[in-house]
Amino acid sequence: MTSSGSSSSKALALGLFAAAVLGGCRGARPAAVTAPAPLLVLYPVLNLNGGPAPSKELTAALRATLEKQGLPLVPDIAVMKALASRRLRYTGAVDREAATVLREQTGATGIIVPTLELYSALPPYRFALTMRLVTTDPEPEIRWLDAYAGTGKDHPGLLGAGILGSMERVRDRAFEQLAASLAASLRAPVPRAPCGDGGAIRPSRSYSAPFLSDAARRTVAVLPFVNDTQRRDAGEIAALRFLGPLIASGTVRVLEPGVVRQELLTYRFGATGGIGLDDARALLELLSADLVLSGTVRTFADASGTTGAPSVALGVYVLDRQTAELAWSSTSNATGEDGVYFFGVGRVSTASALTCRMARGVVDAMLGDRPKLPDSGPLPAKPARGTMARAANEIP
Repeated sequence: MTSSGSSSSKALALGLFAAAVLGGCRGARPAAVTAPAPLLVLYPVLNLNGGPAPSKELTAALRATLEKQGLPLVPDIAVMKALASRRLRYTGAVDREAATVLREQTGATGIIVPTLELYSALPPYRFALTMRLVTTDPEPEIRWLDAYAGTGKDHPGLLGAGILGSMERVRDRAFEQLAASLAASLRAPVPRAPCGDGGAIRPSRSYSAPFLSDAARRTVAVLPFVNDTQRRDAGEIAALRFLGPLIASGTVRVLEPGVVRQELLTYRFGATGGIGLDDARALLELLSADLVLSGTVRTFADASGTTGAPSVALGVYVLDRQTAELAWSSTSNATGEDGVYFFGVGRVSTASALTCRMARGVVDAMLGDRPKLPDSGPLPAKPARGTMARAANEIP
């Protein structure tokens, strides 16, 4: 009797539990299905520091930071195998062939291109890096670009509590900001303000042709600047720093530098570094762009020691493909102390950051009255394909 009662009680309890579970399942809302994040390739950090820098260590640290943000990255070994299959060695930009190979063999939909512009391991630990995300479409397109340029003493805070006392801490701050910016852009693409919160530095002199405001002239190719300074790679950095303001303007489509570089190499332009005005005119018919922007870097100097200020001088021109005439020319000169009013507020600490503000001033003056282009939308997520893609997903 006791055994029978016990069995009945157990059966009743199980029945009530099952009913509660089923009732809860009927009332529960289905879990939201989120789209898979795009599979991304991380290129090695390109060193334009003008001197030695630990590129491998920087690349490894950047990869770790991106993975902490939940960004799915193709393993390095899969990327190297894909590029080696076509003997592609340059990873400072994305050309059509590299985009096709990486899309077909790894399934990647985007490529992250990091470029180191400044690495000074002495106090106050100066660091500058630009990162951009380029699609692996048949015609590679820049979908996101952001940059960091600063020192360990940029935000000292109360009693110096915000001073970063090592190069690793400055590096990590830069990587964390850029990784968070990229992750946010993939979730909800929004235009990035170039140069952070810094204001634009308008050119001291400029000329603009009336047809520059024509909305039909919508594609721009940025060529390496001629470098008239002692700072190695200053022309490459200047060209890179113009990409951000041009993209952020939302009024033109900017060609990926790798596509431009591919044409330069094919026709052997720029072998001596930078593109002169005559060569730029010849390139107008070769590049699929309405406008070509380039210029000359006359001064590019970072601060020496802990109290100096950077200085930059640029000459910029834009050529029009339709008329083969000069559409824009300007001259800009600035130092990091120009906007300082009291207690160092407004000081610019690196030549890269100063160049960005000058580029923003040029672009604002040049394209300020043009209409916005339609939004290109978020980077699509594509499933991995091919044998190399399967291998990439299997590697831990």
